[in-house]
Amino acid sequence: VLGKARQPDLLSEGNQVRIRGRVIFYPPRSTVQLRMGAVDPSYTAGRLAAERNAVLLALDHDGLLDRNGALQIPTLPRRIGLVTSTGSAAHHDVMAVFDDAGIGFEILLAHTKVQGDGAPRAVAAAIAAAQSHGAEVILVVRGGGSRSDLDTFDTELVARSIAEAGVPVFTGVGHYVDTSVADRVAAVHTTTPTACARALTDRVSAELDRIEHDWDRVMLSGAQVIADLDRRLAVDTQRLSQVGE
Repeated sequence: VLGKARQPDLLSEGNQVRIRGRVIFYPPRSTVQLRMGAVDPSYTAGRLAAERNAVLLALDHDGLLDRNGALQIPTLPRRIGLVTSTGSAAHHDVMAVFDDAGIGFEILLAHTKVQGDGAPRAVAAAIAAAQSHGAEVILVVRGGGSRSDLDTFDTELVARSIAEAGVPVFTGVGHYVDTSVADRVAAVHTTTPTACARALTDRVSAELDRIEHDWDRVMLSGAQVIADLDRRLAVDTQRLSQVGE
């Protein structure tokens, strides 16, 4: 459902694994050791996939998979919520794109932890905080890491906070090969924090270019109308002067 994801990091902290090994008893010290011989990768991959699919089914049951995507994205948003870890590479990448674009965004930075205990609750709270401060669009970004590092964005709590947000949410989580449940429910899903920022600035820049082009057309049309009126006035003035003679 979510597309091809990268192979989980089997021995990362927090992952459950199934191993094959043998128990060794050392009588002189009365100690027991377990010597691992192999790791079953299908167990970890299958468990993660099952958990993600369970979250997706719950969201689908409540009609939330496409709710955020149905929201209209403002053509010229001014207040942008940025949900990320302050000072992280993702934070700097997004701000670099905004600076290069030269668009006068007001950035509402909502700091959050993005992995570990309490991270899902923190991300959900940051999304709510950005909304409460008037964000018109929210960017949720996090740099790359192991599969377990990105687990926060597969949780139902984070997915629901995005799906139920009252404004469009853009996501840029992980690397190009990573896809999360959060990506599935967001209005716009991109592959990296940099791509996430560019997805917004490209839309706004295109709209600004269109407005400038339309304004140039209005100015040109107005100049032509004035020139035509000037010519008509000159002709009428000449005719009146001839009548007076």
